[in-house]
Amino acid sequence: DMKYYSCVALCAFDAVFSIRANYEKLVSPTMDRFCELLGIQRKAPNPEVMPEENEQIKVSDLAEMLKMYNPSQLADAINNRQRTDTKKDSILKTQAFYEYMEVFRQFKVDTYQDLNDIVRGNPKFEASLRAIRGQANVAVTYFLMLAGDVNGVKVDTQLTRFAQNAVGRRMNQEEISDLFKRAAEYYSQNGYPDMTPRHLDHIVWNWQRAR
Repeated sequence: DMKYYSCVALCAFDAVFSIRANYEKLVSPTMDRFCELLGIQRKAPNPEVMPEENEQIKVSDLAEMLKMYNPSQLADAINNRQRTDTKKDSILKTQAFYEYMEVFRQFKVDTYQDLNDIVRGNPKFEASLRAIRGQANVAVTYFLMLAGDVNGVKVDTQLTRFAQNAVGRRMNQEEISDLFKRAAEYYSQNGYPDMTPRHLDHIVWNWQRAR
């Protein structure tokens, strides 16, 4: 339900640009332009499974390709100058993406395996990502989901609307995340053994969007 990208950095790109943006109309075309600009494949050879290290574009190699662009130049090159939020101190989403790349460099994240085997258990890594302007809430959770975390729930507008309609009251992000995790656990024990919070998130998101 969530296809693997050819580089773990593309998970960050997706997460940054997906916040407050229509995925089909804006985010996906932006990703295509970014990949075309750098001459890289968007998806992993087999998007259904995490690619082996030798099948991935390394983050360090992608960083080398990006050296010729500053954030503003990259925004122009991919025709997307969206900012992380509407606050006066907001930054370009391209700037936020560059800051993800810097955190990857600091923590020596070059592949999916680096992220999942080494860094996932280091709270300083996630804290560094959440310190990037505009990334404190759902963006980092979504990044980790794209990178392989099956227990994540991206509490965005679609999931919030669905949960509040189902329960009949306003709910905060923590409540909605907990609700989805409990529901996934229930389904996994009652006829759907492969159900995970991430998969349930994907099912509900598509259903709610179709409405």
